[in-house]
Amino acid sequence: MHRKAAHLILCAALALPLSAAAQRLSPSAVLKNVEQALQRAGAMNITYKEHYLWSLTGAEQTSSGTLMLEGEEKFRAETGDQVMISDGKTLWSYNIPAARVIIDRMESNEDTMLPRRILFHYSRDYDLRIGDEEAVNGVTCLKLMFTTSTGQTMFPDVTVWVNRDTWMIVQVKQVDLNANETTYLLERVEVNQTFPRETFTFTPPEGVEVVDMRLTP
Repeated sequence: MHRKAAHLILCAALALPLSAAAQRLSPSAVLKNVEQALQRAGAMNITYKEHYLWSLTGAEQTSSGTLMLEGEEKFRAETGDQVMISDGKTLWSYNIPAARVIIDRMESNEDTMLPRRILFHYSRDYDLRIGDEEAVNGVTCLKLMFTTSTGQTMFPDVTVWVNRDTWMIVQVKQVDLNANETTYLLERVEVNQTFPRETFTFTPPEGVEVVDMRLTP
C-alpha cells in the first residue's frame, strides 16, 4: 500500500474534550479518552496538509488532501494525484497519473491506519510517553510520543500533538526507518457528518489499467 495514503488515516483520530489536568493523566487514560472521543465524533470530514522531508537530501514536499471516514472501516482519501476508497471489505487505490487502479481486500492491508486500528496497534506495539506542552499553529498542545525498537514497523517514532482543551488532533509526525519525516497538519475536522452511500464505493474509469490483487493466491 502506498506510504502517503496508508498512514494518513492516522490523522482521523480524535476530537472532543480533554480535562485541564490532561498532562497528569497516565498513558492508558489518555488512550481511553481518545477512544471515547472518537466514538462521539462519528463520521468525519478532514482537510489536511502533508509535509514530507527526505533525511538524506533535505528535499521537502508539501501537498494537501481530504479524508472522509465512516464507522470503523469505511474511508475515502483524496490528494491531487491519488484516490483511495474502502467500503470496509474492498480497497481501491487509484493512481491518476499512471491511470492504474489496484483492487485488494481490506483484510490484506494491515498497515492501513484506520482510527480503531491505530489505537490497538500503538497501544499494543508502542511505548507511549506524554511530553511537554508545545504550541502548534498557534494552538497549545499536549504532545504524545509513541516509540518502538522492535524493528518490525515502518514508523518507529510517531508524535501526535493534541489540543489540550478539546482533544482535537492538531498535528501528527511519523519518522520512518530511514529517518524521513512525514508531518500531517489537520486544518479542519468536521464531525458527525452524513455521506452519500456512493462515497465509499468506486468504479474504475474506462480505459485505466485494473490490477485485481484479490485474484492472486
